[in-house]
Amino acid sequence: GKAPSLPLPPLPDLQNTKLTNLRTLNVSPDKEQHIWGMRSNLVLPALAVTLLVGLVMLGASALRQPDIDDFRHMSAAQHLGLLSSEHPETLVLYTYSNSDTEYERNLHYFVEHGMADGDGCNYVIIVQEGKGILPSQLPLPDLPSNAQYIFHENICFDWGTFGWALKSTALDVGSYKFIVFMNSSIRGPYLPAYWPAFVHWTSILTSRLIGKVKLVGSSISCEGTFLSGDLTAARRQNPHVQSYVMATDQEGLKVLQGDGLVFKCYETLHDTVWNSELGSSVAIFNAGYTIDSLMLKYQGADWRDKDNWNCNAGLNPYAVDAYDGVNLNPLEVVFIKVKSFLLQADWPAPKTSQTYDRWRTFKGAPITAQSNAYADHMGVYRNARISVMAARGSGCFNFELYRSKNSLPFEDGTSLWDHFVQHGQFEGRTFE
Repeated sequence: GKAPSLPLPPLPDLQNTKLTNLRTLNVSPDKEQHIWGMRSNLVLPALAVTLLVGLVMLGASALRQPDIDDFRHMSAAQHLGLLSSEHPETLVLYTYSNSDTEYERNLHYFVEHGMADGDGCNYVIIVQEGKGILPSQLPLPDLPSNAQYIFHENICFDWGTFGWALKSTALDVGSYKFIVFMNSSIRGPYLPAYWPAFVHWTSILTSRLIGKVKLVGSSISCEGTFLSGDLTAARRQNPHVQSYVMATDQEGLKVLQGDGLVFKCYETLHDTVWNSELGSSVAIFNAGYTIDSLMLKYQGADWRDKDNWNCNAGLNPYAVDAYDGVNLNPLEVVFIKVKSFLLQADWPAPKTSQTYDRWRTFKGAPITAQSNAYADHMGVYRNARISVMAARGSGCFNFELYRSKNSLPFEDGTSLWDHFVQHGQFEGRTFE
């Protein structure tokens, strides 16, 4: 897609103007011209002036109640002019592709818990439309005044879509100190209860953009890939910031854009992974900079040292138990991938994220304090451990210690062992 190129009328001075929420108009954009979503019933003077000028440009013959076509023909810059005049230092670009049944919930969670008026950020939600997009079950959520929807044909992966957005002069990307890139495969932000309310989640990432660090994300992977997905072709393996959420500054952005390949629109996932997912971090390294993440395991790691380029034994830390035998936790990395098939497969990280989501949704309600999924489905949680322990057998089990330390009435070994397998191992009883 191309950024809108209509000639722009002068925009009104929005200094000290407080705007109401902006909401999308649920329409499909023309391939060559994309709409910037906003609430159709805004009647602020700033919008009235902008709309009037826009109508004159379009040859409108009379004033009338604004309708959907008015907003279809407004340029990207006109819509961005409706953002708060107090320019924040961080721009958040979020690609929303409703290609998984959990992605709608991910977007709604982020809008509810990740953005607010006057939080020091501007947000642009890029809604992918067309091929591969599922029918919406929920309307797009209302946004605060510092956020906008734009629409883009679903012809690129996230990196290519970011590249399209960055080319728009309406974004004025150069006026921001930091740029955060995100997609709708993740749920968050998740912050501990003791996290200061006045410290925005983006600062967790942007505060690490110091010295030589020019690209930061929740996690880093050293999983490799083959050129074009061909197992007989060249293989690339380097530590890379996983692109579901990442942040950079102006120097880092200049490096990524200057590479020429990172933000291109590729037709295949293999090419995107090679040139963008892994290639973005390679570009940072080649420019003399480095990367960072929120993972506890990697604090202090020098990623310019190639001795670290097989980190985590080359495994993606997202897989079950693949993070050094444990699983990524939402409170460690702030955002967690939540997809329908990962929940169906009972992956611990997205399952934990889903539980945190439920706690936050019903915060303070009796249902949250009193409910317990473990108590409701005890067999489901215990069966795997019971099977493992039963298969292990009682050959090295200390029956006498277990009976005496736990004051059990059983004398025979069979009863003691059965009690331990079915109950004791889950109750914290002493054994060896």
